[in-house]
Parts: sequence; structure tokens; C-alpha cells
Amino acid sequence: SNIDYFGLKASDTLNISRDEWNQKFSKQIKEDLSYYLKKYVEDYSTVEKKFIDKLMGYNCDNSKEWRNYKIDFTNNELLVNDIFLKEILFIESEFFEIIDEDVDSDLDIYVMSRWNIRLLNKLFYNQIKREFDCITIFECSSFRYYDNERFEVMFYYTSPLGGKPPESINGVSLEWEEFAINTRVGSTYHDILHSLKNMRRRVEYEKDGLDMARKIDRELEIIRDKDFCNKYKILNLSFNGDEGIINPYQIEKNKIFLLDVNDLALFLYSNRLENNIHLRESDFLNELNGMIEELDLIIRDNQLNKYFKQ
Repeated sequence: SNIDYFGLKASDTLNISRDEWNQKFSKQIKEDLSYYLKKYVEDYSTVEKKFIDKLMGYNCDNSKEWRNYKIDFTNNELLVNDIFLKEILFIESEFFEIIDEDVDSDLDIYVMSRWNIRLLNKLFYNQIKREFDCITIFECSSFRYYDNERFEVMFYYTSPLGGKPPESINGVSLEWEEFAINTRVGSTYHDILHSLKNMRRRVEYEKDGLDMARKIDRELEIIRDKDFCNKYKILNLSFNGDEGIINPYQIEKNKIFLLDVNDLALFLYSNRLENNIHLRESDFLNELNGMIEELDLIIRDNQLNKYFKQ
């Protein structure tokens, strides 16, 4: 073999686990992406590159041309410079489906997809003490509606004049907080029961004929309830810097279904965090089955059975 030809021992050559290799490979990819993205923007030849410079927090370009960049929202296009000129209200698209009506407000309103939320959060996070130091920024990550039920929906409010966000929208009270660089999108409220109810609610909207797929960016359902996640620590993965667990129940074509548990266990085993390197695939399968039993108990106790299919 080629290994024998070069006088190498197979045991020495292969003395590295697949998981350690995966971690090093993943880390290298991230470093390479960061390096080449920075190389891509460093000539600052376009407005887009100048905007990326601010978005990523490189802050190498000192001009204000990045403000001429336009961001596409669900309902409209935003010229970044407008943030420095007027009050703006950013509302996640799901809010409109929950209240089932248009928003009555004198403010300029931009409807956010999940992609818009991530982009704004990153831009605010990296520029709140620099380019946006004169801008008032508030955020709200949930509200109560119907029978005092809490909904996880994201709002941002910006003002160049030190204004305050509206206390309510269409009669729905909002609890605002000043944007802080140690916050993460949607981290305020992740109770497992409310997350399951939100899944049910989205399925109900689709069955009622509301085109949710058009208005909401579909993403993997992630459990972020800290107490719940701490009970099943080995199932946690890292998602954009925050840990969470892939919900074994996912939504597709207005139905909630249970993923193949064996496939999910294999995936979690292959992508396990560094402190779980010593664990076996069977450990993840056993933990998954235990978590599903608890989820099913919560589902049954709250009469959600008909929505969650195994």
C-alpha cells in the first residue's frame, strides 16, 4: 500500500478519531470563511462590501457609503441611511398571522423574516457602540395574547431622536428592553410548553389556508428551554453560539411528525460537542428516547396529541 511504501504505520497514520477530525475540519472551514470574506471586502469597491465591513464588525472602512446599502424585507426595501433619519418599527412576520390583521401605526414598518432578524441582530450587535452610538435601539422577543398565552415573536424599534417604542400594537402590549450587546435573538423566553404550542399554532394557521410558508422562513425546530436542555445535556449542539437541542418533532407540509430516532441519534453522535467525545451512539439513542417520553407526556397533558404524529 501507499502507507507501506512511505514506511508509515497504519496505526500511527489513523490514530485520530473521526470526531476529532470533524471538529478540526469544521474549525478550519470557519477560519477560512472568515479570512476569505475579509479579503473579499478589503478593497471596499462596492456599497455591498462596505456594508459587509460594518455587518461583520471589521470597521476598516471609515466612509459613510455603507449607509446606501438596501436591505430587502418581506414588505419593503430599507435604505440603511433611513435608520439615521426616522423612527422605524421592525416586526417579525409571524405577528401578523397571530393577530390576523394589519398593524395600525404611524411609524415606518418593516416586516422581518428569520433571515432579517439575524442580519439586524448582527448589525446592531457590532455597531451599537460605533455607527449606531447615536441611535436608540429597543427589542422585544415575546408578547402575551389570547388567554394570556406567550408568543415568541421578535420586534425591534430604532430612533435617531431618542424616542421610545410604542407600548402596544393593535391593542397587544409589548415589553421592550434596550438592545444590549450581550443579548441573543429569542433568548428571553423558551419555555418548552410554549414552544410546542407555537408549533401547533403554526400548523393550525396553515390548515386554515394562511400562507405561512411564504411569510415565515422555515428553520429546524430547536429546543432552547434552559432547564429542559440541562436535563439532556449530551443532546445539546451549538447553534450560532447558543446551545440547544434539535426537537425530534419537526414541521413539514402543515404536519408535525417525529423524526427517525435512530438517524437523529447517529447525527447527534457524529456532531457531538467536544466534552461528549467519549460517548457512544447508543448513549445518544437512550437519551433521545428518554426525552421523547417526557415530550410526549407534556403533549398528552396539554391535549396536543392530535397535532403531534409519531
